[in-house]
Amino acid sequence: MQGVRFVTALGIRPGDLAQIALAWGNVKDRNTPLANVLISPLFADPASIQMIRRLKEQGAVNTVYFDSGGYQVQKGRIDYNTLYNRLLQYYEANDWADYYVMPDFPPVSGDSDSIVQEKVRITVDGTKRFFYDLPSTLRSRALAVVQGRRVEQVKFCLVNYHDDLGISYVGFGSFPTNGAQSSINHLDAGAAEMLACIRRQYPSVRIHAFGVGNPPVAYILNHMGIHSFDSSGWIKAAAYGNIYFPFTRAYNITYRRIEPGRGALDAESFERIKTLTGHSCPYCSDFYELSRNRTSRFLHNLICMMETVEDISAPLASEVISHWAPAYKRFLTGRAL
Repeated sequence: MQGVRFVTALGIRPGDLAQIALAWGNVKDRNTPLANVLISPLFADPASIQMIRRLKEQGAVNTVYFDSGGYQVQKGRIDYNTLYNRLLQYYEANDWADYYVMPDFPPVSGDSDSIVQEKVRITVDGTKRFFYDLPSTLRSRALAVVQGRRVEQVKFCLVNYHDDLGISYVGFGSFPTNGAQSSINHLDAGAAEMLACIRRQYPSVRIHAFGVGNPPVAYILNHMGIHSFDSSGWIKAAAYGNIYFPFTRAYNITYRRIEPGRGALDAESFERIKTLTGHSCPYCSDFYELSRNRTSRFLHNLICMMETVEDISAPLASEVISHWAPAYKRFLTGRAL
């Protein structure tokens, strides 16, 4: 059975994208993280979009997801109607992507119940209009976004998307948010139940998890039967001096952001996790160089994400998660699902 698909979110600078392409051009025995990519065409650097299109034409990129950029609506940087019109115009002019995410209005954790309900309504109504505004040749590639804080809201989205429009690939976007400006999605018991609800009610529908993903979450999403997820956490973690290993949470190795207790790794602990997970890559051979070099960290993190997904059923996975990502232990037993 095929495991969960990792989609590399590319809200990054062209230089970073070029580093990834160069790195994997030199590492022939590894699958490329550019096989499946997600990019927001209205908000990405045009040079990055041109590079992705060129790599796709060359066969280096297999699957391209055009993201709607709903996050920009969430942050108040663009209003929903403007996003809708600009996105439709862009999609009409660019038919080379594999999936087209419909416009949405994501809630944040601080929203009241009434505000969440209104954002769900706007998202659903807009998706139905947008679907019929799309050229007929693109409708089979539409990916509709499920929003909601309650099971009834999730069901409302699915009735409209699947039953009314026949859309069979949906994305879940209502993860709780934290971090600076509520910019980081994370998996909690409530979001897990929403995902489980979709799986139970619509077992034939493929589910994409938007903007959430580190190695232990990849394992959990696979266990839940989620089809795909995207994440840019690998590069955000690197920017803060943090690294992953397969199936572990992020740990700091620059000592800029040390959490009480187990938030950072010294050289000895670093080598212990390497041995436990069996990980080895050109970017983590020198602990001190990795601690100083952001590019080495994000390439290392990306490889660790790839290794996690490629070896998603590894017998050691639950042991590693239990010890090195203990916040996710409750998901291993199914108690949080």
